[in-house]
Amino acid sequence: MIVASTRLGRQWEVAETDIIHFPQGLPGFADEKKFILLPGEPDSPFVFLQSVAEPDLTFIVVDPFAFFKDYEFSLDDRIVAELKLSDKNLPQIFNIVTIPDKAELMTANLLAPVIINPVQRVGQQIVLEKVDYTTRHRLFPNGFPQAETKGGR
Repeated sequence: MIVASTRLGRQWEVAETDIIHFPQGLPGFADEKKFILLPGEPDSPFVFLQSVAEPDLTFIVVDPFAFFKDYEFSLDDRIVAELKLSDKNLPQIFNIVTIPDKAELMTANLLAPVIINPVQRVGQQIVLEKVDYTTRHRLFPNGFPQAETKGGR
């Protein structure tokens, strides 16, 4: 199957086994139930969550633990059962990123993580309750990290 992304400007050949099924869709996109994860740059915590059916629907998502070491929450037993998670089948967790005009001000939605069962290829975005997280946590609160220079400048 061919999956196209207008945001990324290309197409991918994907197998049915690459597709992640979101039975409830994503909030605001209830009809979009099939997505694939597309890698970003090598060694980057950013990836793309691309709709299989809609080339214009691409989310930038991030591994939150690359930025927020203390990020933690508990999954409701109902979610664990729906996604068929277990101690031997742990979830992948991503957060949707918003990139404003000034990229160094990008934020991650820690309030509503995307939970994926990588074995069963099923996912769901959940809204956490009774937490201090918001939809706009800055990824780079001190601006972009400066590249180290060589030569002792």
